[in-house]
Amino acid sequence: MTVSDSKVTLGHLKFKKPIISTVNEPIPTKELLNRLQILTDELSAVHQDQVDIESFSSIKKELANKKLLKHANVGVQAYVCCGISDILRIYAPDAPFTATELSQIFKAFFQQFKKLADTENPYFQQQNYLLKRLAEVRSVILMTDLPDAQQLIESIFEIFYDLSTKKFPSRLEPLVSDILSEIISESDVVPHNVLKMILNKFLTNFPEESAITSGLKSNISNPGFNFSLSICEANLDRMSRQVAQFFSEMLYDSTSNVEKAENKNDHGNSSIDKIDQAQAIESLRKIHKLSIQIWKAIPELLASVMGLFNDELNTDDEKIRILATETIGKMIGASSSVSVIAKANFIIAHRETWLNWLKKTLDVSPAVRCKWVELLPQIINSSNSSTSDIATELCNGLTKCLLDTDERVRLTACISIERIPFDKFTNRVCNKNIMSTLSQLIREKNPEIRNEIIKILGNFYNQYFEAKANNRVLDFGSNNEIDSKELEKSIYYGVPNQIISLIYINDKNITSAVDICIFEKLFPFESNSIKRVDRLAQLFNNLNEKSKLSFFAINKRQRQISNVLQTFVEMAESYSKLGSINDSNEEKENMRNDSDKFDSDNSRAEGKRELLIKMDKIINWLCVSFPDGLNTYACLERFYKLKNFRFFYLIKVCISPESDYNTIKNSMKELLNKLTNAKNIRLEDEKSNVSTTDMVSNFKLLLYRASVILYNKSNMTELINYSKESKHEWNSAANEILENVSVLIPDVLKFHVSNLTEILVNDEGIINKDSEVSISNNLRTIYHFIKKFPDLFPSDLNFTESLKSLAVDGSPREAKYSIKILGLSSKKELYGSAIINSIYPLDVNHKRFVTHLSAIAELFLVDPLSVEDLAGDLTVLLIKEILLQNRKDDEENAIGNEKWIDDFKLDSHFESYSTLYEKVLALRIFVNRLKSIDKSFLNKSELTQEATSVAQPIFKLLLSIIGNGGEIVKEKAGATSTPKIYQLKLRLISGLYLLKLAKCPIFNDMFNHSTINRLIYLLQDQNDDVRHEFLMKLEKNLSNESISERFLPLIFFMGHEPKLTLKSEASIWIKSMYKRKGASNNMKFERSIVRLIHTIVHNDEFSGLMKKSISSPDSKEQQDQLIRAYSYALEYIIFYLLSIGKSENCSLLYYFASRIKQYRDATIDQSLYDIEPLPQEVLSIYCIAELTQLIIKELCDLKSWTLQTWPGKIQLSSDLFAPMTSTKEAHDIITRIYIADNIQIKLRSMFKLKISGTGLKRKSNDSNDIVKKPKVKVNATSSKPKSKLKLIAKLKKKSDSKSSDKYEEARKSNRSRRQVNYVEEEGSSSDPNEDSDEYSD
Repeated sequence: MTVSDSKVTLGHLKFKKPIISTVNEPIPTKELLNRLQILTDELSAVHQDQVDIESFSSIKKELANKKLLKHANVGVQAYVCCGISDILRIYAPDAPFTATELSQIFKAFFQQFKKLADTENPYFQQQNYLLKRLAEVRSVILMTDLPDAQQLIESIFEIFYDLSTKKFPSRLEPLVSDILSEIISESDVVPHNVLKMILNKFLTNFPEESAITSGLKSNISNPGFNFSLSICEANLDRMSRQVAQFFSEMLYDSTSNVEKAENKNDHGNSSIDKIDQAQAIESLRKIHKLSIQIWKAIPELLASVMGLFNDELNTDDEKIRILATETIGKMIGASSSVSVIAKANFIIAHRETWLNWLKKTLDVSPAVRCKWVELLPQIINSSNSSTSDIATELCNGLTKCLLDTDERVRLTACISIERIPFDKFTNRVCNKNIMSTLSQLIREKNPEIRNEIIKILGNFYNQYFEAKANNRVLDFGSNNEIDSKELEKSIYYGVPNQIISLIYINDKNITSAVDICIFEKLFPFESNSIKRVDRLAQLFNNLNEKSKLSFFAINKRQRQISNVLQTFVEMAESYSKLGSINDSNEEKENMRNDSDKFDSDNSRAEGKRELLIKMDKIINWLCVSFPDGLNTYACLERFYKLKNFRFFYLIKVCISPESDYNTIKNSMKELLNKLTNAKNIRLEDEKSNVSTTDMVSNFKLLLYRASVILYNKSNMTELINYSKESKHEWNSAANEILENVSVLIPDVLKFHVSNLTEILVNDEGIINKDSEVSISNNLRTIYHFIKKFPDLFPSDLNFTESLKSLAVDGSPREAKYSIKILGLSSKKELYGSAIINSIYPLDVNHKRFVTHLSAIAELFLVDPLSVEDLAGDLTVLLIKEILLQNRKDDEENAIGNEKWIDDFKLDSHFESYSTLYEKVLALRIFVNRLKSIDKSFLNKSELTQEATSVAQPIFKLLLSIIGNGGEIVKEKAGATSTPKIYQLKLRLISGLYLLKLAKCPIFNDMFNHSTINRLIYLLQDQNDDVRHEFLMKLEKNLSNESISERFLPLIFFMGHEPKLTLKSEASIWIKSMYKRKGASNNMKFERSIVRLIHTIVHNDEFSGLMKKSISSPDSKEQQDQLIRAYSYALEYIIFYLLSIGKSENCSLLYYFASRIKQYRDATIDQSLYDIEPLPQEVLSIYCIAELTQLIIKELCDLKSWTLQTWPGKIQLSSDLFAPMTSTKEAHDIITRIYIADNIQIKLRSMFKLKISGTGLKRKSNDSNDIVKKPKVKVNATSSKPKSKLKLIAKLKKKSDSKSSDKYEEARKSNRSRRQVNYVEEEGSSSDPNEDSDEYSD
């Protein structure tokens, strides 16, 4: 406001004109405005300390007149208020008005304040001046002494807080804040409504915000919040007391109402009490919410309230504890603001409450524990958790929640981890305990938790590689350098192994989650080929052997599903081209069951009918591997009914080996985008039961599984380049991948034939011999490719000459695969003769002698005519010079500290183990010769005399090596014995070669019971590696049915296996295979009980114990030996029954055991049956049969299974059993009791003791039996495997305390780690010449 040009005499008011209209002297409004303007200008210029108060007495009365204060003109009111504000300034600190006048004056002020939001009103300047004068002079405090002070205070707060919701000028905010702060400071009592107004504004500045991002700064001004903040900061002590009192009253009222409502509920009162309780809790929730926002803005205000929240943490009411836990957690997490930290650090300022809050991880209520861990991401993201001590406390709490017994808490903990940014996770959370716990949870029984963990670990892996790609250094916080490296390794090495190994569980829900994780996290789409292939190679390079098998199985499955999907799409196209007929589900059933309804002459309808049936079968086949709840069948059915040829084309592009990576990526993206549109999946005249979400979910998973993504042709160029560079860090991984590609999808290599040959030979025709291992792997890759596409055999002369050179001068493995490749050429006879001429006659002292032996061994398969004439002389040489003597003393080189020589080591260091290698190759030559004979007798089922004369000595040799523990060199003067480590390998190789010969039909008769029983030696070998290697090969051959089921009982001799992991693997394989065979009503496993009993009887250890029981003169000793023999047999029988026994087949098993008593043992001297009394050799088989019957009965009783008479009649195998010679003999055998009652009692006790730890209990029904039909898809919710493992662990504790395999007990929450071998269920190569890297091949 400006001062007029007229001079004002200091101390005296110059203005003398009246401003009150009278009847005699009315003042027009315009004139009144002019006078008031002059007056206010003069008053504004008056100095307070140089004034004659008396000169203002008249004007002050006039200004306070009601006619002016309530004048109809707004301008008059504005000028009057400005004048009064200056009068108050001049008279300060005294008030020149009465209480009534002051009340009226302040009300007039308030009317002016209401117009401050409108900056365009003509008197805004006067209203602004009024506000400024009141703030400067603090005149507003006068209202606090008035009788109606409370109403006035409420009014001014309501006005200003109402203005704050409008367009209130920001420059006026400090003035209003000062005025309101002064009022609160000077008032005796703060009205309740005013306090609520002040506090409620804290809620408006923090609208519903995310749990992670929070802060005080905002681009949008909030005047009301600024008023409240200024008021509280200016009156901190008073407001703190006011808030404490306010909250105490509200908290008390709320908690009292809650308790009253609960008490009423306990006495069964009406639902009205429940409503009261809910309202009380809601009121309490509002208080807590307000407290959080106050803490974010001005934490000191809650200093007196925090004790109340601390008490709430310990209250009996669960809902209140949840609220308190949430409130305190959000307060701690809200401290990420620098301003808040500067004011108060929660953990430091309220240490007791912090420690009490940490204890909520052990709260009795799962809901409280869930709420605690739910708040963790916000806290970890805040600066409060940056110190190592605090981070450690939070991590310990998180670990407890991850291991919580309640699955809801575990799930919430997992979700919380997912919400933590990766850099914060590594810096503040990641430690050994957390990563170890996550590794355990990946096999969690709860599918939600398991899927969440898979997603979390996948994200870790993906973000790790993104960080590395962007050259970001990962900070693992307070972990030392060694621990940081281990944690980093647990991400890039541990995560992919843990995720991919889940495939072994063979559960369709788990496998689907793994598939999504692989293609979206472990190996996401990447257009840059170098980055993509580098990541693929690095992923594969970090996989362990077991995970690599799973990786290969995934790609093998891709080929299988793509073939099926190709057929399905072709059928869908054919279906779309046919006319319309009814193809509803009912119609399809009718077509299956009553084909007479269709007109046989209507070929079109018949063709469509057949198509529908075939497509129905394909859809059902695909649905088997899809998770439950995805509506897969309906989606696939809808897909072909849409008759959308664009969809068909896109799928064919995705699954074609000829499609490049980006084409597949774009086609998949287009298809999934189209499926998100409901219009694209709608069918006319058909009610939709398929959603776009279902369609996208199913086809995304289907395309991930069927598309050529990992082994895409676009990836081959870089992989071949890696393979060429022997020193490249991914050379080994590239070689293995290329080799697998050549086996599974050789089609993608058709475009890289020249590059493949360049792996072996460079542009100058010289062999790339940087690494012998690399060359042999590359040769194997080339062999698989040319085997699939023999027409693409390279015509380059340098290539074939290089192969011939490697066959003579390369390593043994290089020679093997060089000859394999040459064997695919049309000139193989020519090449074979040339190689033989180069190496024969053999020179045992030649430096490449082992290479020459390897070449000859392979020639027996590729071109037997070139070497068959040399077989006689060769046999003599191999026996005398190689097998029956140790030409070189390798012991010092071979043994050292080694306990086992694996195939890779033997290949890569063949010169160091030349003595062993020569013996292995000598055996391979003999076996390959027999395999070549088998190939030449394809149309004959019986051995000729010539073939028999060749085969018998070789069989005898292999069995002799096994029987003698790998040593066949006779002890004589000057002879060197075979090193023990060599003996291990030789007896294993002999067993593996016998399994290879078992695949040859012509030698079937040579595998009698004694030959097969000899293989048990390898399953009971003292060396873990021998047992493991032989078991794996035996399982593989039995899986693909390449050997007879006569070998099946050998698997059950793992019942005495001391190594827990190996025994578990065998058990899992049995259950998986039994499930597969059971689906086709195959009784192979049930029939095997007969052979198992026979094999036990003729087992050397059992026979020895039985002989001791007979020969012992003392009856007690005799009985003890007999019980020991039965106990030995009992282990195998129990292992068998626990593996395949169930309520449905127990009667059949009992029938087979009893059926043995109706036959003679055909493998013993039949004249023994004529001796009276019958000798033990005859009775043993009936004793074990009766023992088996006894155990089956006990098991049925334990499980409450019904043991019924088997209705059928099945003949036993004639190779093991012969019919009785008379009815009397049969009667005598059947009616005889072979195990005395007192021994039976002891055996029953032994059975119960052995089975007590497996979780078997008496049940009233069959639903919870542990011995259920074995499942390939293991129900992860079952806790029974844990109890079984506990028993094994107890039995293992004493006998295998020094074993390197330590049993890790399952978590206390009863989650199972049960696994099923997915990879071993897959078939193997059908090529009889195709060998693996094992020397058994």
